[in-house]
Amino acid sequence: MLNEKQEKNVLENEETTKVLDIQNDTDAQENAKDKTFTQSEVDEIVKKRLARALKDYPEKEEIARLINLKDDLEGKDKEIASLKDEASLNAQRLATYELKEKILKNGVDLKFADFALFEVKKGMDEGLDFESSFENFIQNNDFLVKKFETTGLRQGGTISHQSQVEESFYKINPQLKKGGF
Repeated sequence: MLNEKQEKNVLENEETTKVLDIQNDTDAQENAKDKTFTQSEVDEIVKKRLARALKDYPEKEEIARLINLKDDLEGKDKEIASLKDEASLNAQRLATYELKEKILKNGVDLKFADFALFEVKKGMDEGLDFESSFENFIQNNDFLVKKFETTGLRQGGTISHQSQVEESFYKINPQLKKGGF
């Protein structure tokens, strides 16, 4: 069965064909004034004209297949849009996680990491890069950042000099081993 648009096109084509046929018939009548058609000839002419008009239209099965393909395409478009949204959200989460890791590696105490992340992101939204934004955060909130102090000793190293307090301690307690336990 044809849809409304196709039926409309068929009717328009039939009307156009009728107008042309009337003109052709008028021309034919002028050329052959005594020419008459039998019913079978008229039927044959109408069949040919209908065949010409309908040969450009797809068959019912083809129309149904195209409608199914269109519905599948719309479903795929929705699925693609959903996956793009999910990918965007995951990219934002990953960026946030990476920023938080940088903040923690730069010495911000874990309990203040979310606050630091918020402040650093705010600076980045204003156009600063991470380092500049983090420096601004540190200047305003230096008490939240752990200071990494080193003893000057390498791991497993020994102390090569003793303070005056240690020296006096070992003089009072000579039985204890000097330099370690």
